[in-house]
Amino acid sequence: MPANRTETGQFQKGQSGNPSGRPKNDPEIIAILRPKTKEMARRLVELTRSENEKVALQAIMAAFDRVYGKPVQASEVNMDVSGGLDLTAQIHAALLRREEERRNGTG
Repeated sequence: MPANRTETGQFQKGQSGNPSGRPKNDPEIIAILRPKTKEMARRLVELTRSENEKVALQAIMAAFDRVYGKPVQASEVNMDVSGGLDLTAQIHAALLRREEERRNGTG
Protein backbone atom coordinates (compact mmCIF):
# COMPACT_ATOMS: atom_id res chain seq x y z
CA MET A 1 0.00 0.00 0.00
CA PRO A 2 1.47 3.42 -0.95
CA ALA A 3 2.42 5.66 1.97
CA ASN A 4 -0.19 8.31 1.07
CA ARG A 5 -3.10 5.81 1.33
CA THR A 6 -5.16 4.57 4.26
CA GLU A 7 -5.79 0.90 5.00
CA THR A 8 -8.92 1.06 2.82
CA GLY A 9 -6.96 2.47 -0.13
CA GLN A 10 -8.27 6.03 0.14
CA PHE A 11 -5.91 8.99 0.13
CA GLN A 12 -4.97 10.23 3.58
CA LYS A 13 -6.30 13.64 4.62
CA GLY A 14 -4.23 16.37 3.02
CA GLN A 15 -2.72 13.98 0.46
CA SER A 16 -3.40 14.24 -3.25
CA GLY A 17 -3.35 11.58 -5.91
CA ASN A 18 -1.90 14.17 -8.28
CA PRO A 19 0.33 16.44 -6.16
CA SER A 20 1.84 18.26 -9.15
CA GLY A 21 -1.59 18.99 -10.62
CA ARG A 22 -2.39 19.10 -14.29
CA PRO A 23 0.71 19.61 -16.47
CA LYS A 24 1.10 23.22 -17.56
CA ASN A 25 1.06 24.18 -21.21
CA ASP A 26 4.51 25.04 -22.51
CA PRO A 27 4.53 28.84 -23.05
CA GLU A 28 7.12 28.54 -25.85
CA ILE A 29 4.91 26.13 -27.81
CA ILE A 30 1.88 28.38 -27.29
CA ALA A 31 3.87 31.40 -28.51
CA ILE A 32 4.86 29.51 -31.66
CA LEU A 33 1.42 28.07 -32.47
CA ARG A 34 -1.00 30.84 -31.46
CA PRO A 35 -0.16 33.16 -34.40
CA LYS A 36 -0.73 30.23 -36.79
CA THR A 37 -4.17 29.30 -35.44
CA LYS A 38 -6.19 30.87 -38.29
CA GLU A 39 -3.89 29.34 -40.90
CA MET A 40 -4.21 25.90 -39.27
CA ALA A 41 -8.01 26.26 -39.09
CA ARG A 42 -8.17 27.09 -42.81
CA ARG A 43 -6.01 24.05 -43.59
CA LEU A 44 -8.27 21.85 -41.47
CA VAL A 45 -11.28 23.04 -43.48
CA GLU A 46 -9.39 22.30 -46.73
CA LEU A 47 -8.68 18.77 -45.51
CA THR A 48 -12.42 18.17 -44.99
CA ARG A 49 -12.69 18.27 -48.80
CA SER A 50 -9.86 15.78 -49.35
CA GLU A 51 -10.21 13.08 -52.01
CA ASN A 52 -8.94 10.63 -49.41
CA GLU A 53 -12.03 9.67 -47.39
CA LYS A 54 -9.98 8.83 -44.29
CA VAL A 55 -8.30 12.22 -44.32
CA ALA A 56 -11.62 14.00 -44.89
CA LEU A 57 -13.32 12.08 -42.07
CA GLN A 58 -10.49 12.78 -39.61
CA ALA A 59 -10.56 16.48 -40.51
CA ILE A 60 -14.34 16.66 -40.14
CA MET A 61 -14.20 14.93 -36.78
CA ALA A 62 -11.39 17.23 -35.60
CA ALA A 63 -13.36 20.31 -36.70
CA PHE A 64 -16.55 19.17 -34.95
CA ASP A 65 -14.61 18.31 -31.79
CA ARG A 66 -13.14 21.78 -31.68
CA VAL A 67 -16.41 23.56 -32.35
CA TYR A 68 -18.81 21.43 -30.28
CA GLY A 69 -16.49 19.53 -27.95
CA LYS A 70 -15.82 15.81 -28.00
CA PRO A 71 -18.88 13.60 -27.55
CA VAL A 72 -19.46 12.14 -24.11
CA GLN A 73 -18.55 8.49 -24.07
CA ALA A 74 -21.09 6.22 -22.45
CA SER A 75 -19.88 3.51 -20.14
CA GLU A 76 -21.61 0.66 -18.43
CA VAL A 77 -21.05 0.06 -14.73
CA ASN A 78 -22.08 -3.09 -12.95
CA MET A 79 -21.63 -3.13 -9.20
CA ASP A 80 -22.11 -5.80 -6.59
CA VAL A 81 -23.01 -3.95 -3.41
CA SER A 82 -23.98 -6.99 -1.38
CA GLY A 83 -20.95 -6.54 0.90
CA GLY A 84 -22.06 -3.03 1.89
CA LEU A 85 -20.68 0.36 0.97
CA ASP A 86 -19.68 3.46 2.86
CA LEU A 87 -21.96 6.49 2.45
CA THR A 88 -19.86 8.08 -0.30
CA ALA A 89 -19.91 4.88 -2.35
CA GLN A 90 -23.68 4.52 -1.81
CA ILE A 91 -24.25 8.04 -3.10
CA HIS A 92 -21.98 7.41 -6.06
CA ALA A 93 -23.79 4.14 -6.87
CA ALA A 94 -27.18 5.90 -6.66
CA LEU A 95 -25.98 8.66 -9.02
CA LEU A 96 -24.70 6.07 -11.50
CA ARG A 97 -28.05 4.22 -11.38
CA ARG A 98 -29.94 7.49 -11.91
CA GLU A 99 -27.71 8.43 -14.88
CA GLU A 100 -28.21 4.98 -16.42
CA GLU A 101 -31.99 5.26 -15.99
CA ARG A 102 -31.91 8.75 -17.56
CA ARG A 103 -29.99 7.38 -20.58
CA ASN A 104 -32.39 4.47 -20.96
CA GLY A 105 -35.44 6.70 -20.57
CA THR A 106 -36.70 4.74 -17.57
CA GLY A 107 -36.05 7.36 -14.91
